[in-house]
Amino acid sequence: MGGVSPVRGEGYAEMRQGGVSLLYLILTYSNPGDVVLDTTMGSGTTAVAALETGRRFIGFETDERYFEAANSRVKSYYHPLDSNQNL
Repeated sequence: MGGVSPVRGEGYAEMRQGGVSLLYLILTYSNPGDVVLDTTMGSGTTAVAALETGRRFIGFETDERYFEAANSRVKSYYHPLDSNQNL
């Protein structure tokens, strides 16, 4: 997956774009339980950041390779036994 870390708690460097943390943006402009929309999902970094901060997400990706990478990454992150996460 070319540097994409599907393991929970890893990959925070990927959640930074232009010096601005996706975690910061999500925490600042949304509330726990809100839905984060990503219309160019790529490898799923925003989806994981949303889950990390107690948000839900909707993501769109037209490239099948990126879609599969994002799908795998989110599934690897999501733990069904964790009652705080709702997909």
